[in-house]
Amino acid sequence: MYILKMNINKEQFDWQTYLNNYNDLQKNGINTLDTAYKHWIIYGQNEGRTFHKIKSDNMTLRENERDVCYCYGNCQLDNISRQLEDHPILKSKYEFHYFYVVDSISKINKNLFQRTQLFIYQHVKSTSLSCTDTDLNPQLYTAEYIIQNYLPKSCVCISIPSIHFAAYWPDLMSSLEKYHEIAEEFPYIYTSKKLYELAINLDVSEEDIIQIIEDPFLISDIDIQRNYEAAYQNLCDRELQNNVDIPISQYLAENFKKIRLFNILNHPTLPTYNYIISKINEKLQLPHDDYILRNQKYVNFSRNIYRTPILKCVLRYFNFNDPSFDGPFFIHYKQFDTRQDFFLYYVRKIRTLLKQN
Repeated sequence: MYILKMNINKEQFDWQTYLNNYNDLQKNGINTLDTAYKHWIIYGQNEGRTFHKIKSDNMTLRENERDVCYCYGNCQLDNISRQLEDHPILKSKYEFHYFYVVDSISKINKNLFQRTQLFIYQHVKSTSLSCTDTDLNPQLYTAEYIIQNYLPKSCVCISIPSIHFAAYWPDLMSSLEKYHEIAEEFPYIYTSKKLYELAINLDVSEEDIIQIIEDPFLISDIDIQRNYEAAYQNLCDRELQNNVDIPISQYLAENFKKIRLFNILNHPTLPTYNYIISKINEKLQLPHDDYILRNQKYVNFSRNIYRTPILKCVLRYFNFNDPSFDGPFFIHYKQFDTRQDFFLYYVRKIRTLLKQN
């Protein structure tokens, strides 16, 4: 049996509340700081016991209420948290709750924070938080503010970076605001500028577009290398600035040529997720056996929303030859078996909109 060690010292341990929560402890002679702390270290935490006040909706004690694992971040943490919840030890110990920045902060239940003993989060600026209630101040709902003002001192907090890595895509579009319909299906961060420029030029045939976009020297080697260096440095800077607990920059630098680590700019593939979760388990002193990679539902979830082709010029420059760089490709679960199918679908969408306008 594995015991989840929370690295709580005696000064952080509220032994009196611990005894008040569980009547059986005093009946068995556990009535001092030393005996209560020893019991919690050896038995209590593995049994799901907490040394914070346990309250139900009617404010009465409930001995069966579990600690909370609260996950706070963007869509990447959505996938990570759901996979962590499948870990047998974490699943038995924690009640999982989530907040994703695409939701309104009005959905945050601050009452859960008093029971939170594991807080996994990404740094999100207050300006990026959405709110449907004008009376709420987003600055009071950032992860940093929550940690400083709401969480128990005993809570273990683990931060991961916002996982953006543009090394595979040296010509990302900056905007598609002119065509809202296509932007909804092909958000700007997934779109090749060169492909877009070819698509809006109606004098270029579909056959010529495929030939041009598949040119192994479409983008210069210098620009491809500069884009990689900028993407890597950007990630390193974010990790340093936010002082994250689990950096991924070194892992990406060592492996991004070997296997495909991102489906699109900000949607990692399963190996990237698995690395992050292995590091979370390592910090929690939990076993990790790649249980995620065996779960097909996460493979599908990770890739089937968005998975765009990497231009051949990039594949050539970095000498990518692993099958993970091949198809199928996806846009909102629409599957394309080949690169050409994906490119033509995009071009025809753009041109249809041009004709309508």
